Amino acid sequence: MIASHVTPEDLATAARALDVRLENLRPLGRRYQFTLRLNPSKAYQRRGHSGRRVGAVCWHGHRDFFRALFAVNPAAEIRSRWVAGRIHYTSHNFEDTYRDTGSVNIGSQACPLAYQDACVCSVDN
Repeated sequence: MIASHVTPEDLATAARALDVRLENLRPLGRRYQFTLRLNPSKAYQRRGHSGRRVGAVCWHGHRDFFRALFAVNPAAEIRSRWVAGRIHYTSHNFEDTYRDTGSVNIGSQACPLAYQDACVCSVDN
């Protein structure tokens, strides 16, 4: 992910609020690239297409991180490319658009798995 109009402190504050961590945080000019990772509590863990737990932050964890980041800094912008295509979130469009990514298949055609259903976390949809 790449965040604009933020400081490393903004990102760290949002991550701490959810008990996730930032990995590979590095500046790209005035932007920051990073990956969300699980902390030992694994509060936002997801599972893979086989049903086994994987070391990745689930859909709800990403959603809650973005909410926390926008609460810390409403001017923040997030851009990402992944299986659903390009994403551009701002505090103005996030709540209206994030749900579209939940139904994206992260499994296979033979064994589909929607991103929002791949959670081990106990967070409400």
